[in-house]
Amino acid sequence: MRVTRAVNLKRSNAMLVGVGGSGKQSVTRLSTYIGRHLYCHQITLTKQYNNKDFLEDMKKCWMDSSRADVKNVTFLMTDAEIKSEDFLE
Repeated sequence: MRVTRAVNLKRSNAMLVGVGGSGKQSVTRLSTYIGRHLYCHQITLTKQYNNKDFLEDMKKCWMDSSRADVKNVTFLMTDAEIKSEDFLE
């Protein structure tokens, strides 16, 4: 319920902390569904994934959120998907 409330606030964000395998991603995806978010973006890492690819993924997320029929978008990022500290900035 707490994650759902945090996800449904306007311009909100949440950082879930816990041990691996505790269901943080599942809870986030469930909260996204409960909040009727149309898109839940998550990056897919490859060996050649770099800052340019990350910015392209962010651009896609921003473009989806700027559409008139979309009200809420979730961007899900795990600690394993942080290849560079620039991703956090």
